[in-house]
Amino acid sequence: MIMKEKLYTLLLFLLVTISGKAQDFNPGPEAQNLTERKNVTVDYATGLFHYTVPLYQLKSGDYELPISLDYIAKGVKVSDPEGLIGQNWALNIGGVVTRTMRGGFVDETPGLGYLWTENAVTPLEQDARSVGLRRRDGESDIFTAVFNGKKVDFIIRMNENKQIYALPLGQTDVRIECEGTSTEITGWAITDNNGDCYIYRQREICKDVEYVDVSTSNAISDSGYTSAWHLTCILPYNGAAIGFHYNGDAMLSTNNPVSDNINTMRIYDSYKMTYHYDRPMKEQPFDFDQYRSDFNSAIESARHYLDMCSLGMHFKVTSSLISNYVQISQINTQPLLSKYIKTNNRIVGVLSNISKMASVSTELEENLRGLAKYCRSINNFNADMAGMYLDAAADYINACLSEVRTIKTKEISGGSSYKVLSPLPSMIVFPEYIVKFTYLSSSCLSAASLYNRDMELLSSVSFIGRLNEVAFFDKNGIKTSNMKFSYYEKSDFPTWKEAGKDLWGYPLAKSEEGEYDECGMYAVLKSLKDVVLSDGGKIEIGYENNNARNIMVGGIRLKSLVFSDKLNERSDTISYGYPQTGVSVYKSFSNVVRVSYPECMDKIEYGRIHLEGHPIVNVGNNGFYYPCVTETVSGKGTTVYRYRVTSPSSTTELDYPYWQNGLLTEKSMYDTNGKMLKKIQYIYEIDTSGENKLPQMQPSNFYMEKL
Repeated sequence: MIMKEKLYTLLLFLLVTISGKAQDFNPGPEAQNLTERKNVTVDYATGLFHYTVPLYQLKSGDYELPISLDYIAKGVKVSDPEGLIGQNWALNIGGVVTRTMRGGFVDETPGLGYLWTENAVTPLEQDARSVGLRRRDGESDIFTAVFNGKKVDFIIRMNENKQIYALPLGQTDVRIECEGTSTEITGWAITDNNGDCYIYRQREICKDVEYVDVSTSNAISDSGYTSAWHLTCILPYNGAAIGFHYNGDAMLSTNNPVSDNINTMRIYDSYKMTYHYDRPMKEQPFDFDQYRSDFNSAIESARHYLDMCSLGMHFKVTSSLISNYVQISQINTQPLLSKYIKTNNRIVGVLSNISKMASVSTELEENLRGLAKYCRSINNFNADMAGMYLDAAADYINACLSEVRTIKTKEISGGSSYKVLSPLPSMIVFPEYIVKFTYLSSSCLSAASLYNRDMELLSSVSFIGRLNEVAFFDKNGIKTSNMKFSYYEKSDFPTWKEAGKDLWGYPLAKSEEGEYDECGMYAVLKSLKDVVLSDGGKIEIGYENNNARNIMVGGIRLKSLVFSDKLNERSDTISYGYPQTGVSVYKSFSNVVRVSYPECMDKIEYGRIHLEGHPIVNVGNNGFYYPCVTETVSGKGTTVYRYRVTSPSSTTELDYPYWQNGLLTEKSMYDTNGKMLKKIQYIYEIDTSGENKLPQMQPSNFYMEKL
């Protein structure tokens, strides 16, 4: 059997590659998980297991809206936040529109965002300097609209009247309308092919966004932007409106993110970098750590003698200056969470501008010496001793500022940090019913309850732990059924010792002999292990490590599902095989980067995998897809799935067909003896003949001004 389908797509082609890696900022994990939701239990091409817990399915006319808890078994990274329900769980109440911010600016930022610079006087392909220094946005943000189980990816453009409109990345029969102005998107209205309209106006905010790598001049620092828009209303074609209400407004909480009405998550992901210079470098390191102990000892002694001669009150200003100095000294090795992130001017790992350090050092040194001079003028033993220790402390400050080193290697820190302010759903109002949500705190959903329009309780669902149990109750509060969940814990690996995180950010362990390789399965820590149903039925989920280029890579994939029926005392096993190694959608993945200059080449060793490439969307499981997957049901036979996956190394960067990844090309079914029962082939015709080809340019972490 042969099935044909025609695909239309929009090309976002890369004009110039001035860096292999960009820093994209995804929305909060709750919204992000919804964009990855599948209607099937297993996404074969990626090896990802999905599980859905239906809560309610309510109607308005002919329209049905399912409300559920959705789980995606993509592994839990060390830096992943808990979320409202638990890690990798999401409350699905109908949909969301998310934004992945690319290039360092949101597209609608006046004068800097992609919408405003794509038609600038200087064409994008001739302006690598501005993009490299993050003074111009070279990449379109990627938007994803999710509505009742469907998904559309799109970017935004601006017409001649400065009105923003959506441009889908593939063929779609939905209408996407942007609400707001040319500089601010306040909402979206999406109408599907049934005539049902979804309106998204409740915003999620990314705040205090920071990213820094080897050079702070290429860093990202953004006070905040809208990262997602949540549903506020559904207007069914044949039915009355469905309204969505929230406890608070993230837009009103940006100045006070600590609120019981808003879910605030801080996402912090740092990593180490060791810079190996091809040629020796001279630097003023401003390395206070080597003086810290002696400085603190001198200050402690000075304060002791100041108190002995009743001069302690004179130390108040000095104490404030010391606190400021210590804060400034920390931004050399880790500029994240610092208001000086863009002025620190760390170039290829070395400080190139120490004006801020010099200023605070001079101010503190002068204060210490001034106080020491005053102490010596009193002609008192305790005051003289205080002055001596204050001068010693000032000497350490001077030595730290004056030091010059010649170095061949240097370890520094970088990473990303931001806060996500998400609205908390409080109520969904249907024509005949109302669903209300209850929270233990702004970070923990505890229950969902169903009422009629007279506010009489009909049923409720409780969420226990993060997430250990879902319990269903009738209108009288009597438990009718439940589901229990367990997760892989440290106790599942009793002989392994935790050893931080691996190069992909997942938990890392080593054996008693100190070996890491045999402990790769520690990456399953905190992933869903089994589901136990009320009737005693059980689903056990087995995983294995992702594999690409015949080596173990980051994350996990599904290995087996075991379904046990306690009543009939039987079990069925479904096993998953991956005959072909995974294919990366990125051009390369390594923790070593080499940076070439006209007369030398530096090497950087990262404590994190460095992904190079431009997949846009369809990034699979940690960037990997599997071309062939087998599903074997015990006693019933095997189904073989084949998928189209294109490696960037086989294409030019100008025409990487990201839209093809994960397309099913063949499905073959065999009986238990290996006899083929049926084969279906899928043929796709790709239409990229349209005029919609947009230039894209990634900023570089290594771009430097030519002197």
